[in-house]
Amino acid sequence: MEFRVMHPGYLIEAAQRTAEELGISASILATTMNDIEARPMGEFLANIAQEIEVFGRPFKPPCVLLVGGEAVVPIGKSTGIGGRNKELVLAAAAIIDGSRNIVIGSVDSDGTDGPTNTAGGIADGQTMSRLHEEGIDLYAELNNHNSEFVLNRLNDIIHTGSTSTNMRDIRVIYIGSRKND
Repeated sequence: MEFRVMHPGYLIEAAQRTAEELGISASILATTMNDIEARPMGEFLANIAQEIEVFGRPFKPPCVLLVGGEAVVPIGKSTGIGGRNKELVLAAAAIIDGSRNIVIGSVDSDGTDGPTNTAGGIADGQTMSRLHEEGIDLYAELNNHNSEFVLNRLNDIIHTGSTSTNMRDIRVIYIGSRKND
C-alpha cells in the first residue's frame, strides 16, 4: 500500500487539471503565496486579470489563474466578522468593477475562513454595482473587516461545510474572452 502526504500543491494541481478538462487554459501562479495581506493581494490579482482581459498578456483569455497559500488580515481594533478569502475577493471587486469577463473566487480548503463557518466568497465585475444598490459602502466594510456581512448580503458567500482537511487556500481567477463585450 502506498501512502502520500498531501500538500497544498495537490489542491492547485487538481484545479488546473479540472480547468483544462473543461477546455480552459489554466496557469498556476503560486502554490504557497503566504503571509501577504489579503486586501493588497486581491487588488494585485485583479490587476493581473485586467491586464489579461484588456491586453491579452501575460496570458490569452479565456484562461484561469490559480494561486494557493494563506493571506493574512491585520484586524487591529475592527469589530467586523470576515476572513482573508472574503476580504480578498471584495478588494478585487473594486478593481474589476464593470468587467464582463472576470470572476474571482477564494476559499479556505478546510471550509472555514476566519472565525466563520463559511469557506470564502466570489466577486465579479457587477459586485460593485450590486453593493451600491444595497447601500453598502465597500471601503467602510473592508476597513472594519466585515466581509462576511457584505458577501452574505449579496449571496456571494461560499459554503462548503467542514472538509476535515487543510491544504491552505485556493484562489481561482477566471478571465473570459472579450468577444462577448
